[in-house]
Amino acid sequence: MPETEWSIPNNKDYTDFVARLEQFNTRLDALDVNYANHLYDIKGQLINDKNQVSYKLDKVSKNHTIYYSLDGKEPSSTSHLAYTKPIGLDASATIKAATFDEKGNKLSATFSETFSRHKAVGKSITMSPQPSQAYSGSGAQGLINGILGSDTRYGDKEWLGFWGDDVEITIDLEQPTAINTLNMRFYNGQGQWIYAPKEVSFKFILDDGSIVSDKRELLHQNEKLINLDFDFITPKSLDVKVKTIVLNIPNYGTIPDGKQGAGNKAWTFIDEIIVN
Repeated sequence: MPETEWSIPNNKDYTDFVARLEQFNTRLDALDVNYANHLYDIKGQLINDKNQVSYKLDKVSKNHTIYYSLDGKEPSSTSHLAYTKPIGLDASATIKAATFDEKGNKLSATFSETFSRHKAVGKSITMSPQPSQAYSGSGAQGLINGILGSDTRYGDKEWLGFWGDDVEITIDLEQPTAINTLNMRFYNGQGQWIYAPKEVSFKFILDDGSIVSDKRELLHQNEKLINLDFDFITPKSLDVKVKTIVLNIPNYGTIPDGKQGAGNKAWTFIDEIIVN
């Protein structure tokens, strides 16, 4: 607040402010003052560049070094890799990272992200309509980025929210692909006006132009997280490959009497669509 109010516009430099704040923190350390320090906390972002998937790590402070692991082990400055550029992800991995000073002391909490590679990761995806601006997450690509949303919060960047709309999602696999399963899940926080759909319809456009259609009802409507598991079954004698997947997700409809938000349109919240 003082920096914002006292500095003239031409002198406002956030990078310089962070560097000065770090120096002040050394004084607080010497005085044994416990303070909230988020300068070294790490944030992550998945990058898809022409089907080359990588993971970017960043922090507010530009000083000190991020060390990371890809096997789920706690990172250290002596046994793990120093982060210098986005991490290429050719396979599933559990990324753990932390910020260390030049003496090898850990400065941040451990950042953790689990990436699960599947056949739709990095492919083209469109949807209609677009999600609510308040719950747009990582956009359409967030539905096929290999990262699951939170099990307890529907407001993170992996969940997409739609209010009262039927949703159509199209995944272009870009080349004929043999698939066996499609999995996805819905948030079902009815106290927050969020209801999983009653069913989902599938359309698989094959490499020869023919179409396979099916639908699945969603069970266990009282659970907070509802999984949909679809097995794509074809005769073993056929070499069937899929080019495009189209999902139609009808909105639940009007919230019933006696429930929170009764009479209003329900929200639909969608997480990762996993194709294998």
